[in-house]
Formats: sequence, C-alpha cells, structure tokens
Amino acid sequence: MILEGEYPPDARVRKEAKALLASGHDVRVLTERAGEPRPSDGDVVSRRTVDGADVVVHTDARSPMEELRGTYRSVTAGTYPRWARRIRDRIAGGADVLHVHDLRLARTALGVAEGVPVVVDLHENFPEAVVQYRRRDTPVETLTSPTKVARRVLRPKRHWDERLAEALQAADHALAVVPEARERYLEAGAAPDRVSVVSNTVDVEWFDDCVDRFSPPETEGFVLTYTGTLSGEHRGVDTAIRALSVLRRSVPDATLRIVGGRSKVKGRLEELAADLGVSDAIEFTGWVDERTIPGHIAAADVGLVPHRATPHTNTTVPHKLFQYMAGAIPVLATETTAVARVVRDAEAGVVVPPEDPDSLAQAALALEGEETARRFGENAREAVQTTYGWHRDAERLRGVYDELGVAGS
Repeated sequence: MILEGEYPPDARVRKEAKALLASGHDVRVLTERAGEPRPSDGDVVSRRTVDGADVVVHTDARSPMEELRGTYRSVTAGTYPRWARRIRDRIAGGADVLHVHDLRLARTALGVAEGVPVVVDLHENFPEAVVQYRRRDTPVETLTSPTKVARRVLRPKRHWDERLAEALQAADHALAVVPEARERYLEAGAAPDRVSVVSNTVDVEWFDDCVDRFSPPETEGFVLTYTGTLSGEHRGVDTAIRALSVLRRSVPDATLRIVGGRSKVKGRLEELAADLGVSDAIEFTGWVDERTIPGHIAAADVGLVPHRATPHTNTTVPHKLFQYMAGAIPVLATETTAVARVVRDAEAGVVVPPEDPDSLAQAALALEGEETARRFGENAREAVQTTYGWHRDAERLRGVYDELGVAGS
C-alpha cells in the first residue's frame, strides 16, 4: 500500500490492511512523515509492524536540488521522483499488487508498475476536494505564497479532473467509497467492471474494543459531538456552533464536544464561538489518539455530520457517520446525498437542510427526548451490525484482489 500521509492513523488503511492480512496476504505500507531529518543511508526513518502490517516510514526531507527537481517533475509530468524510487524498490523486492491511496500518487504508481496490477483507492472525490481545501486560504494567504499561486495556476480543478480520468482508465481496479462516487467515476470514463464500492463503514469489533479499553470521558448535560477533521468550511462545523447558540435557549446545559482537528480553521471556529457567547459550552479536544474516539462517541447524546452541500460532500461519506451508529447514538446530519441516504435507510437519525442552524437546533431539541433518541440509536447499531458493517466491505475488497488473481495464502 502506498500512502502519502502518515500511517497510523488512517482508519481506511487500517481496516483494509486488517482485512487483507486476515485473508493471508502480506501487507506493506509505504508512508511518509513530515519534519523528519534524512538518514545518511537513504530516506527510511523507521520500519515497524503495526497490527500485522509492515509499515515503512520515509522522510519528506530533500536537498534544494531534489526539491527543485521534484517540483519540476510533479508540475510538468505529474509524478513524484522520490515516490517512484520507493515504489520501484518495493517491486524489486516482490510485490503482487500496488494499492495506491488517493489520486495524487496514482500517476506515479501507474508509471512504474511494470506489469504489477494497480488498485487506485479513491478516498474522496479529489478534484472537488481540492476546490474546498483551497477555500481555507484567505486571498492574502494565497497571493503571498508563490507555491499556492503556482498550484492554482498550474493545477486548477480541470487538471485533477484529467488526472482522475487517466487513473480510472489505466488502473486495473479502482475503489470508491459510496455508489454516488462510483457513478461520478463511470462518467469520467471508468469501466463498470473495474470500479467497486468499498465504503468507510465501521469495524464494530474494533469500536467496541476501543470503548472497553479507553474509558469514555465524563460528561454532563446534553452532549452533541463532532469527531474528525476540521479541514475546511465544507465540514459545516460553524453551522453546528451557531445551532448550539440557538439550542441553549431551550436546553441551557447543551454542550458541543469537537474531537480532533489540527486545521487553522479551528481558530476561526473559536472566534465564532466567542462572538456567539458559547465558548464555555464548547470543548475543542485537539488531536486525539484514534482509539479514544469511540469513547468520546459513547459518552455523547447526538453525533453531528453538519456538512455543507457541495459536489465533494455529496459524493463521499465520513467514518464518523458509521462510528456514531456503532455507538448507538442518533445521527443528526445535513442533506448531503450519500450521508442522507444512509441515515434515512438505516432510520438512524434526522436529516436537515445544510447551513441552517435553526433547523439543526430544532432537530437536536427533538432528539433530547430519551425515547426518540433510543429508537434511532438502536436502529443505527443494528444497521452497522448488518447492512453497514465493515465485514461486508472487507469481503468486497477481498473480492477485488481475487479478481486480480492475487489470492491470500
């Protein structure tokens, strides 16, 4: 597996590696950690076993000449020399499949595969995600950064649309997280028999074990929770904060716990909370160990997925949705295509219009009733033990490998 970000943590990689290991495959994860000095004998800074997978961690430290050459190649050819070298070394060591996570490294992996099957695992609708992530930057932040200006000029959304189409047509197989994303990929030129849905459903056994091992935090009052990244305004956490200020007029002990997040968006959210006078009712935990998140969920009364409706959020589904369901708490979500479909199908909670704090607050107030919340929570838990459990998606993933002729031992 090839992952540009750090591992751990990455819930999707963790679950996929576990599923493949259980089928008798050997799994090696090539990953990269920022800020590590370069060793004298290469760029590997550590190598260890994580839950049975061999994890090789590389540094992103480069000399000025390497930086220049890498930037030139990534802009002109869309490939990354340091990753090409790492992947070639892995192929030389014997690899039956290259499983590359997300679009940025797809062209690099495909270019050096040398007959080894390539699975492109698309965690999200990347071209649309780029649009949303770039909105985090103010005009001043963009214009004063040559790198950001260059990316916008040389890699507009159109660039990533083209890269997506290319990867889908060249890969031996592609993975989508929801049927809505699969439809998008078929429109981009993918062959129907070469795109499978492996969703971000929850490993219930892992979830329950984490709750048992890591005690849930103590809570008081009516607790809403949002878990996961604060990577952009499309996450809609500002809507949740505005809704809290409305909800507290009826439920004075209502609080919001925001678990995770390292983004600069956090500062803007804190300013909003202060402006609305609800700072004392909101807890920003900052980054937490992934294994403690189930405990935070188990201690909450309602789980929030307050996304804005965008082409990105309409074609993806977050891990948090299924984790809330595993915690048997009702889900309060906004009307984005994939998330709303799951919530309604499982009868796991309430769906309200996006960017509407009043509707979100009104729905939360309705969920304060124990009977309503209990019914939604029970439905949610049952759904992740049946229809929306990781055990089903693990079977789909193993089926993809079987179709590629790569069977476990």
